[in-house]
Amino acid sequence: MDAKKIFVLATVITLSVFISAPAAHASDNFVFDEIKILTNAQVAHLNEKAAALAEKRGCGAYIYIVDLVPEIYAISIGNMEIYAEAFFMKNNLGYGSDSNGMMLILETGDIQGERDYLLYTYGPCRKVFDNSTRERILNNKIVPLFKSAFNNGDFFAVADFFLDSVEHEVASKFKTGWRPNWP
Repeated sequence: MDAKKIFVLATVITLSVFISAPAAHASDNFVFDEIKILTNAQVAHLNEKAAALAEKRGCGAYIYIVDLVPEIYAISIGNMEIYAEAFFMKNNLGYGSDSNGMMLILETGDIQGERDYLLYTYGPCRKVFDNSTRERILNNKIVPLFKSAFNNGDFFAVADFFLDSVEHEVASKFKTGWRPNWP
């Protein structure tokens, strides 16, 4: 191959990467409902609420509802943390230059009688939402709401409560200001 063909090929590859990659933090999409279990009005409400939270508190709060996490992550690796991080990075999630944020993953599919969930944090958010805080948020309300959603279909309540919990936790830990100076 001559130099001109190599240059053209390299340019095409570079442009295709930049064109296909979403702009970092440019989207107002905080809700990823792959199974379309929420109504358009519910998704719009949650997106507005999450956008206001991100702007007010400097922490992106995302909701990801999926039928089944790909088997390679859920079974072979043994947990959803790696899948969550890959999804977070692939979609350029998080607020600000340090991608501060958290994501609630609700897996609605049924593998051997089990459904899974995860509260994933990234960036400085990890210091505020440590393991004990995440477990408390999950166990106090999200898990019971998630389990009852299979009977009553109210997955919106789970997602809405998650956003309220993020707001409450950030507000209670940073009482001195409108927006925390993240550690």
